[in-house]
Amino acid sequence: MKKLIATATLITLVNLLTGCASRGGMGNPIAPPGGPDGAIQANLFPEIKLITTEGKSFTGKLTQLQRDTVTLRPFPYWNIPEVPIPINGIHLIELTGSEGHVGSGFFTGFSLLFIITGGIGAATSKYNTNFQWAAMGSGLAGLVGGLVGLVIGAVSDATKLSKIKFYELPDREKRPAILKIMGRLGSRP
Repeated sequence: MKKLIATATLITLVNLLTGCASRGGMGNPIAPPGGPDGAIQANLFPEIKLITTEGKSFTGKLTQLQRDTVTLRPFPYWNIPEVPIPINGIHLIELTGSEGHVGSGFFTGFSLLFIITGGIGAATSKYNTNFQWAAMGSGLAGLVGGLVGLVIGAVSDATKLSKIKFYELPDREKRPAILKIMGRLGSRP
């Protein structure tokens, strides 16, 4: 039983350490990739609801920004042509498919404290009863860490900006707002 739990803990640790991909450098946020005339392709494709100044409503994903025109791929994403929309023609963008951090916060907090406490407890255990106490203690510590992660994830989700009111933004802030939604603000080309 001890070897099985140690193997599962090791697999979980390796998965946590190798499961995160690097995001690259931050680049120059003032001069975004693609320049003023080049097309900038999106890195992130969050689900959005876009309302134009003419009152048209679209649900879809932003795919590129070229000059002062954003390209939207409307839902259901196939057999529908992309829609070019001028930045000054955008009234409101609402991020509808915001990914929650509550579940991942709980899992991360639980895993971190469970692995650390379980590893220390398993390393210091000499007898089977000591190991059982270490396993129970690491489970309780993991539960406490998971609850802390749950709270942090809930606060993160509650403070996330979900609506961008383009009618209130000055012209110089509209392009960076689009680049932020596309995941390209401050990134390298």
